[in-house]
Amino acid sequence: IHPDSLWSHPDYPLFYPAWVAHFSSFSVLFNERMASLGIPALLTGTMSLLWYLARRKIGRWPGAALAAGTYLAVDHATAGGYVDGFLMFFLLIEFLAFSFGPGDLEPLAWIAAAAASLIKAEGIILAATIALTFTLFRNRRGLWPFLVFSPALFHKIWIGTLGTDSLLKGKSLGDAAADFFPRLGTALSEASVLLTDQGYTQLRALLWDGLCGLILACILCLRLKKMPRLVKIALVIASVQIVFAFSSISLLPEDVSWFVGNALDRLLLHPAALLTLLPFLVLAAQKGSHAKVS
Repeated sequence: IHPDSLWSHPDYPLFYPAWVAHFSSFSVLFNERMASLGIPALLTGTMSLLWYLARRKIGRWPGAALAAGTYLAVDHATAGGYVDGFLMFFLLIEFLAFSFGPGDLEPLAWIAAAAASLIKAEGIILAATIALTFTLFRNRRGLWPFLVFSPALFHKIWIGTLGTDSLLKGKSLGDAAADFFPRLGTALSEASVLLTDQGYTQLRALLWDGLCGLILACILCLRLKKMPRLVKIALVIASVQIVFAFSSISLLPEDVSWFVGNALDRLLLHPAALLTLLPFLVLAAQKGSHAKVS
């Protein structure tokens, strides 16, 4: 909780530190090489789940393409210890599991939501957005499954009692609100840099995929003169995620230019992945409607 340590985010959620520490527990002392084994182990599990769900939802080859494409977009950052790729996988798993409707896969959606909420600070908001959107679209009244977010909330309460704040870093909420719109304007004006170079985490290729996915989905919907319900849900979720991304860097105290160049691509990774999925969802819905007619 020393102020000089705030740069290292000592209030990081517990999932990832505990996961890699578990793999180091085979040694008497902390062993970085043993701990790093946790990365491919977790990646194998999440990729397998994503491939399984995508294959069932959008077909064998599109599902394999989605799993492989999202992996290639985050492999460099994930190998470097960044958890943004894992958060993206958890959110995609949550979305796809919910997309099948009430049934055997719904518990998997809530487990993925819980994992997302505990792997990064913004995970609880992004995972709750997906769960809440599906709940509202389906007019579900039972809110007890949202208790899966309790561990993440308790963690935030706990770090609050310790006085640890690596987000605002002592900046008051009043000052953050007063600076919000000027910083937002700067962020929007500088966001185009994300499409011109890769950045040090090399995550930005997926932003182009998301843009192309959105355009292609719009063309398909116009030709079919129909927008499937699941596509509407995905667009609502992606829109909220984009607003959240720009709002986050507009509230936090770091220099806006630095944040746009070093963090905005990681926040936009999640809506980009969802937008990449859109044309596949349109085609899968069209195929499903033809099957029903037959």
